[in-house]
Amino acid sequence: MGLNWRAGVALSILAFVGGGLAIGWLSTSGITPWETAAPPAPAATELPDETAPPPANTMMTTTVAPQILQPIADSARTEAMLVAIGARRAIAMGAPLGDLNPRLDAAFGKTQPQALSRIRAVEKEGLTPVKLATEFDTIAESLTEDRVLTWDRMQREVASLFVLRKSDSAKPTHDAQLQRIRDLVLTGNIDTAIKLVAPLPGAAKAEDWLLKARRYRDAQLALDALEKSAMAMPVVAPQAIPFAPTPSEQSTTTQD
Repeated sequence: MGLNWRAGVALSILAFVGGGLAIGWLSTSGITPWETAAPPAPAATELPDETAPPPANTMMTTTVAPQILQPIADSARTEAMLVAIGARRAIAMGAPLGDLNPRLDAAFGKTQPQALSRIRAVEKEGLTPVKLATEFDTIAESLTEDRVLTWDRMQREVASLFVLRKSDSAKPTHDAQLQRIRDLVLTGNIDTAIKLVAPLPGAAKAEDWLLKARRYRDAQLALDALEKSAMAMPVVAPQAIPFAPTPSEQSTTTQD
């Protein structure tokens, strides 16, 4: 019994000493038996910085559409057309040009100064086809009367005695002629109306009306000139912006 007891104690001491030696060796090796090895941390994923601009070689490599590069390449031409149309509408209605004045100067001040002067002269008078027709009515009856016996009138009267006319080609009556002139004025055909009034027997009484009608006709011709000038303005051809090829495209080109 004494031997067995001593053997057990000796074995216990040896086990204790062996365990201590083993722990010491593990500690010097950087391994702790009571700590569990942590799993390896996942590799950090770098998120793209949305605020940072992309590298130059990754930017657009395709040709940009012309409508994006120059969406208003013909803006000056369009503006000129709109201003000319607006001026024509204002003159036809007898309305002031107002805000159109600076836009007219910007679009046509250097190329059509005389046309602008004629248009503005009519604007100040407020001349319209309706106003011209109304003033024509006040002098219409006197246009067909010529109470002064002049040599020219005597020649016309004598010549008319010896002109044979067919029944179906009778000269239009004065009323019909005056009505035709009035209709021409109302429809804006001022030039033809002037040509019919000028040779009438009482045309001398229509001098003031003829001057106004000619000014309005000249304003219409000026408006035509503005529209033609706007249409003749050149349109800038769109230009594509070239971009540098990416490294992958360069390598592909080199291999080819």
